[in-house]
Amino acid sequence: MTSTTSATKSATIDLIWDDFLISIPLQAEVDSRVMASIEKAMAGPGQNEYYAAASYYHEANKDLAQALVWIRKANADKENQKFWMVRKEAEILAAMGNYRAAIETATLSKELAEKADYEPYIRNNEESIREWKRN
Repeated sequence: MTSTTSATKSATIDLIWDDFLISIPLQAEVDSRVMASIEKAMAGPGQNEYYAAASYYHEANKDLAQALVWIRKANADKENQKFWMVRKEAEILAAMGNYRAAIETATLSKELAEKADYEPYIRNNEESIREWKRN
């Protein structure tokens, strides 16, 4: 059995067995954590949220134009681009039939993957570039 003494700071766990009662007080500073979480959420979506939304739209073959808007927001900070996010932009462009832009974007993703020494994305980008050049 648990009784809450304050919604934001403490609670008591009461263990009752036969004629015995043991109360265990718990205290935690949650206000600062909750406030930080609220401030972050209210500041709006960030790079990861834009990437996740764009990925879902792309993989579900939903509104690819909207997916492109979101992935470009995820990739907007040129100093903080991630090779897998840039690749997603290339995949969306290719799905939209814009192979020239997809190749340019995949080339950037490949360069970022090379800097990170991440062979699977280097190889995937090379394969996609070869395929998209045929279109």
